[in-house]
Amino acid sequence: MPFANQKNVLVTDQAGNIHSFRWDNEKIIYACFYKYTKKMEKEILVEGCIPEFDVEIDKNDTIYLICQQKEGKLLLFTYRSGIWEDQVLLDSEGINVYNLNVIAWENGLNIVYCLPSAESNKVYRICSLYQMEEEWINTELGDIRVKVLLNPFQVIRSGQGLILGYYNLLNGTEQIFLKRFDGSVDGWKDTLQLTSGLNDKLYLDFLLLDEEELHLTYSEYIDGNLVVKHERYKLIGNKVVKHSENELSNPGNCSYPTLILFNHRIWNVWTEYDYVASSYSEDNGLTWSVPYQWGESKEGVFVRYKYSINPRIIDRAYQLNFSYGKDFPDFTFLGFGPIEKAVEIPLVSKKKREEEADEILNATENQDQPFVELSRENIEQENLAEILEKLTELEERIEQIESYFNRRRRGFLFPPRK
Repeated sequence: MPFANQKNVLVTDQAGNIHSFRWDNEKIIYACFYKYTKKMEKEILVEGCIPEFDVEIDKNDTIYLICQQKEGKLLLFTYRSGIWEDQVLLDSEGINVYNLNVIAWENGLNIVYCLPSAESNKVYRICSLYQMEEEWINTELGDIRVKVLLNPFQVIRSGQGLILGYYNLLNGTEQIFLKRFDGSVDGWKDTLQLTSGLNDKLYLDFLLLDEEELHLTYSEYIDGNLVVKHERYKLIGNKVVKHSENELSNPGNCSYPTLILFNHRIWNVWTEYDYVASSYSEDNGLTWSVPYQWGESKEGVFVRYKYSINPRIIDRAYQLNFSYGKDFPDFTFLGFGPIEKAVEIPLVSKKKREEEADEILNATENQDQPFVELSRENIEQENLAEILEKLTELEERIEQIESYFNRRRRGFLFPPRK
């Protein structure tokens, strides 16, 4: 069954109740599943809004929902003790906000988003709204340039503040950068560059372990296909040091890679064709297992959830920002756990892919030889029917080669495992 690419957020409070938020047909639908009574409440929370929204819970079990209505109003909904309140933060008529992120820090609330620039449709401005007590502080964090489309960015919490990860164009290639919010001074620090490869990239997800160990995943274009990449960094003061870099998947249409810490394993989970696939590491990201296909994901529609949990809940076996799962109202996670539920996918090494590419190039060069042999003198001597037969065979070989390259570009060189 297909991957439903729509915004969904799951929130868990201290009592273990699950709050679900999903966008559907210009509405944000809210449902609460109570852990002890096993009851569910459901309502339409917002109408007439664009798909861009985000949800967060703080240590006091206060839930925050940020969204934008079609007419341009940026709304903040606050849920305390079973009551929803709302307020208008901005009124940007005719201007849509993108990459809305809301995150609680200490006693404040930080909302990060970007706006299209008036100078170009390839330029966006990152902005921050920071709430201190009753005051909102609006800060511009800088401009980002895109190559084709705006990539998502992400904000995560650290012990000293916040970490913002985003894409920006550098020398014609989009690279991933981070910027940190220092909670001791309530301000943003300088920008640090993470990636440096020249291939185009999509998506991103961070996982911060032990304050200094930052894990990054994204999809990278290689020979027209998407490959899942993982990189591990150490944060040292205002510097980053790369410790490892790995390719985790075969070339294909691998999308939305997601990092999850579960039972002392780091899982990287992504969607590929019509199923969920993943790989895991038992040494903090230095080496990785072969990919696995989770057959359960092919039994029904699955989605990717953003996951927010009360920061006071520290007794849990997992750490994650996103996860794949079955569609509403079944919130079963997919893509990590006992591998008996999954099937191993043979991994084609980078070296083997390069050898296959060389073979194709050599085959292409060899197909040029009959053109040389069919000189004017040979044409005059040979029977016309024989020449036409040779040309037909040659055209068929060329079509086979062109078909090969087309399949590589579309991501079908490595078909999905049945």
